[in-house]
Amino acid sequence: MRTVIAEVLFCCSLMLPSPMNAQDQADRTPSVGLLVGDPIAASLMLPIGRADFLRLRAGVYTWRLWEQPVIFDVPYVSIDFGRRFSLGGWPDKLYLGVGLAFFFQDNPKDNDDSSGAIAIRVPVGIQLFATNRFALDAELALVHQFAPWYVAQPNFIELNGGVVARYIF
Repeated sequence: MRTVIAEVLFCCSLMLPSPMNAQDQADRTPSVGLLVGDPIAASLMLPIGRADFLRLRAGVYTWRLWEQPVIFDVPYVSIDFGRRFSLGGWPDKLYLGVGLAFFFQDNPKDNDDSSGAIAIRVPVGIQLFATNRFALDAELALVHQFAPWYVAQPNFIELNGGVVARYIF
């Protein structure tokens, strides 16, 4: 009887995903998600290869995160190309990317009265948790508006980021 129970438990354990399988599933499968932070955005991640991915986002952005009251009022779309890499004991959990963000209103910090802006983004992130269906990432991105040209005083580079909850399908 013990042998039968042990064999059933062993067969069941083969069907359960291991953490590495969940990591691979999260990395190699398209996912939709929600970025909560600055900006607040819907996110679509499309894997390109084993370590490369393309991330599309649409949402609202704030140029006034550290002021009171915080106002999320600038619609934006961004596209990032990212690459996962390992560092020390964290295999393929870190990522670095580069992308463009398109803002559909004026930057309230500059004196120009433009109807939009384009910025370059350099996101850096880490995957905090992954299962076969869900993943949780943390991201910080350097953002610099270059069209129309803008040099904030004293901030040449803005920071944004947050936590991304993803559903893997």
